Amino acid sequence: NAGRPASILDLYAEVDIPEIEGVEPLRMKMASSAGNVVGKKLVSSESATWLSEHFESNLSDIKVAIDRFLLNGINHVLYHGTAYSPPGEAWPGWLFYASIHMNPRNSIWADVDALNQYITRCQSFLQRSSADNDVLLYFPIYDRFATRGEEMVEHFDGVGKQFENTAFRRNAETMLKRGYTFDYISDAQIMKINVEDGALITESTAAYKTIVIPHCRYIPVATFEKVIALAKAGATVIITEGPPESPAGFSKLDENKKLFNDLVKQSDASAEVVAGIRETKLGQGRIIMGDSIVAALNHSSIKREVMVDQGIQFIRKKENGDRKIYLIANATDKSFEGWLPLSESSKSVAIYDPMTGEFGSARIRQASAGAAEVFVQLTKSQTLILETYKSDIGAQPFRYISEVGDPVLLNGKWKLTFLSGGTKLPPAVEMDAVSSWLAFGSDYASFSGTASYTTSFKRPATNSAGWRLDLGVVKESAEILLNGKPLATLIGPVYHCYIDKALLAEDNILEVRVSNLMANRIADLDKRGVFWKKFYNINFPARKPENRKNGLFDASEWMPRESGLIGPVRLQPVK
Repeated sequence: NAGRPASILDLYAEVDIPEIEGVEPLRMKMASSAGNVVGKKLVSSESATWLSEHFESNLSDIKVAIDRFLLNGINHVLYHGTAYSPPGEAWPGWLFYASIHMNPRNSIWADVDALNQYITRCQSFLQRSSADNDVLLYFPIYDRFATRGEEMVEHFDGVGKQFENTAFRRNAETMLKRGYTFDYISDAQIMKINVEDGALITESTAAYKTIVIPHCRYIPVATFEKVIALAKAGATVIITEGPPESPAGFSKLDENKKLFNDLVKQSDASAEVVAGIRETKLGQGRIIMGDSIVAALNHSSIKREVMVDQGIQFIRKKENGDRKIYLIANATDKSFEGWLPLSESSKSVAIYDPMTGEFGSARIRQASAGAAEVFVQLTKSQTLILETYKSDIGAQPFRYISEVGDPVLLNGKWKLTFLSGGTKLPPAVEMDAVSSWLAFGSDYASFSGTASYTTSFKRPATNSAGWRLDLGVVKESAEILLNGKPLATLIGPVYHCYIDKALLAEDNILEVRVSNLMANRIADLDKRGVFWKKFYNINFPARKPENRKNGLFDASEWMPRESGLIGPVRLQPVK
């Protein structure tokens, strides 16, 4: 109908590649749900917009933002604000008004390849697999249509304040927190569902175990009829916090009210009540009602991933029918080491570290309920990929490490040399211990770029299988070279890497090339009154009010940010 508003889920389903932005998981699932339900191979994101103020985001911040997208169904990352700048344009060139400034003029660009390789490895798994979610959650768009807005233009782009204190939002937040896997579904998409052996099959042939209808004020009669028909055909339907209140729309209102009331009666006819859950057998299926979404899902035998109870976030997908793929992330502020239960049994599990490219066969054990448990070691914000198999994969064991002795502090002489950046390269410095380069004066405090910290050390006397190099505090990312050969690039927030004992000579040279934020150089420009905000047809707003001057971003009051290798630097023997 001309002028008729559309459900945001249906609009996402129409495009070739649904794309989302923002930081809220429930909003991200708008695009990924539509992609999963109708079968889109790629779901993209306008990624890492406005993480912090201009020039304050490091590669670790960007990775955490990217992980949030990957964990909520996005598998095709687009950086927001990779602005073109004409050759020869004075630094910082042309910049985008609201971004992380992911471009070659940014000093963190020196190590961005480590982040890009990480994203590539994650996407290689997430793009070749398909969704493995159990629950379809009805999105009550007609309640949103019926809510009077405060503005002239209403943005139908997520789960905003219009859904506060609604059963829909409570159900979505609870399932996300408790480790249940779900996608939203629209009225039009419900009409295309079939039932096969009790499973709900969408137009993409994705299979779900149940559909949840949260309490809502309005629902189209045709949608409610289809839901009842799905139950009669063998599906499990869950209705939370009571049935819908009324048919949507004024067309044929009296007739629709009669049909609607009859559907409500069918959904709760001759219900059996157990522990607050009402179950009505209907045809070959059933309708389950209850106030608690968790109680209703448990009653329906819908499993959850209990790793969330330990602060581990995840997305679960499937490949070739019998294999499951998990991307897991440590969302806590401390390291995690222990056994993570999976919802299904497995004969073996492959474990991949997408940051380093390392992989191997994981330690697993069978829990009392028959599901597999996998042993993992995760530092703060670290991610791993798990792939389950029904048979023994026969791969080399994944490397787990544990400390076996006292660390060796690398406290010899260090040389600090500046490699690239500006405004100009400060003179080299020799020091007795690593420190921020701000300690050496104003020319150093205004520098943004890459500097090399170099020291020499003898092979430690301790005889161990390997060593963990711990750089301590780094501002902001570090490329490590051992005896002239690249060892690792670390973007934080933890700056550790493994060194096999075979890589250590009797005498060794360690070089750590550290890149800082571009903030110090930008602040220096604003302090000196250098004009650099020269962008056609756009201003350059500040994200934070305290950084706003005459309506534009201004860093002239910024104190220099700590930069470089701050340490302490240690070699920890491990087995």
